[in-house]
Amino acid sequence: MSTKHAVNFGTKIIFSGIVIGFCAFHLISDRTPKNQELYLCGLVATLAYLQPSPKASTE
Repeated sequence: MSTKHAVNFGTKIIFSGIVIGFCAFHLISDRTPKNQELYLCGLVATLAYLQPSPKASTE
């Protein structure tokens, strides 16, 4: 793995961890249904961003 890819991966993990932690904290502490929907969407979107994209094999 090149340095550029390592930095990109590390940055994704750090910022995603911050967003996931923020959303999870607010889901647990805030009981307003409208706010729960907002933080749940943020949590799901961040987890979806971390999933690898499907690639078509040309071999």
